[in-house]
Amino acid sequence: MNIYEYHSRPETLKWFEDRTRRVPQLAYGYARDIIKGRWPDGEDAIKTDPWAAYPYALDVVKEQWEDGEETIKSEPYHAYFYARDVIEGRFPDGEEAIKTSPQIAFGYARDIIEGQWKDGEETIKIDPSYAYLYALDVIDGRFPDGEEVIKTDPHYAYRYALDVIKGPWRDGEDAIKKDSYYWKRYCERFNL
Repeated sequence: MNIYEYHSRPETLKWFEDRTRRVPQLAYGYARDIIKGRWPDGEDAIKTDPWAAYPYALDVVKEQWEDGEETIKSEPYHAYFYARDVIEGRFPDGEEAIKTSPQIAFGYARDIIEGQWKDGEETIKIDPSYAYLYALDVIDGRFPDGEEVIKTDPHYAYRYALDVIKGPWRDGEDAIKKDSYYWKRYCERFNL
């Protein structure tokens, strides 16, 4: 396709392409929306920014893009989505970044590994919500390493007792007592 014949001022296109190929987000958008395919001239810029490299791999390359993995693996969010949506499996090079975020580490264990992920547990256990969800949705049972943080939050301590332990949880009761709503429901549920 010759885009110059469709433009009212084709002499400006050379300038546009020169600038666009240097800005990762613009280069990605240009490849996706204008060229509608890979744009080798813009890939040097695209592969420097995870916010451009991951969607370029997903929307344009449509498969694993090794040239962009160095930057994709540097950021947990994009490393996770690259593993999930592009590789459709584990992304070992991105796991260091993935395990820096409780939310992303939990999602990676649940969606990619589809089971317990020991390497991510150090991070997951620092957030009561993701420690609880990890116990419920990934381990399908108690998560002893996460119980210290779960028992600091009335909501998650209550949910952990109800959904994971399925009975009274004495270690979590101090936190649950701090919220009258959850304490009342806890006492009613377990006949205390």
